[in-house]
Amino acid sequence: WSRWQREGLAEELRRARRGAVASALREADGEDPVTAMQAWLDRNTTGLERVDGLLAGLGEAEDELVGLAVAVRALRDVTG
Repeated sequence: WSRWQREGLAEELRRARRGAVASALREADGEDPVTAMQAWLDRNTTGLERVDGLLAGLGEAEDELVGLAVAVRALRDVTG
């Protein structure tokens, strides 16, 4: 089970990353990709700080995969 869970989380992370890049480029209004991505990061600081906090607490989690799943879900909330 844990192998499937890890693989599922890895796929969700890939989707979240693609979602963030797609969102940044959609909102880019002709900016270069690096500038567009930085602007997206700046607009989503609060949500990303929440994800960072969840990831920082993984070492304290009873089940790290469950904690990671929560962090991935929070990231998906940010990326859409």
